Amino acid sequence: MAVLGELNLPIIGPKDCIRDGLIKYFDAGNYKSFENMNSKWNDISGQGDDATAYNGPTHDGYYMVFDGSNDYFQASGLSGDIASTNIEDHSFTFEVWIWFDTINSNEKGGLVTVGEFGDSYGIDQNNGVARFGLRPSGTLHNVTTGTLSQDTWYHLLGTYEQATNTLKFYQDTTLLGSATVTTTGLNTSESLRLGYYRGILGGSSTGADYFHGRMGEVRIYDRALTINEVYHNFNHGRSRYGV
Repeated sequence: MAVLGELNLPIIGPKDCIRDGLIKYFDAGNYKSFENMNSKWNDISGQGDDATAYNGPTHDGYYMVFDGSNDYFQASGLSGDIASTNIEDHSFTFEVWIWFDTINSNEKGGLVTVGEFGDSYGIDQNNGVARFGLRPSGTLHNVTTGTLSQDTWYHLLGTYEQATNTLKFYQDTTLLGSATVTTTGLNTSESLRLGYYRGILGGSSTGADYFHGRMGEVRIYDRALTINEVYHNFNHGRSRYGV
């Protein structure tokens, strides 16, 4: 289990994360990313699409802290980077390092999500179960974790491969499963939110909408990472998070 006071350990492993296809990168341990965190979380992917802060997420060492009440970050969606009407016409990857401060039956916090209600995709959590999926035309396609624990860092990474219409979801490099997307029509123009639910993947907004915990890094790619690349990114961060 990670010890929060020891997160200043040097990173042991790959010198950098995978950069090929990286279109959004928010890193709470990189000063260039968090230097303006009172107003935004800077995107250091090179795309310059910073996420605006709402209601005061805080920064504590190497991570962003979300209070589970009303704070989050928001940036533009992926339409500027993946030019298409429908997101399922393109491969992509969503990746996040997270820590739950609390888990209870009323919490449905979005983690890394685009859209809201029925027209949405990304990674969210419901009562400590994280899921990665797409919900085009109101039909949910997703893969889930088991129930996660409080006070533990997790590396979650979901890929979508357009050629096979296949979702895959990894927890700390373990492939949790796959799902085939059988419906289409998911628009790309919605906003990207970090830490806010808005009914993401679930179809309606009930209970608490906000994530209560910490995020270390968020990365989005305009392609599906390979299993070797999943291992690379996990090893890049694991000593930082004590995993």
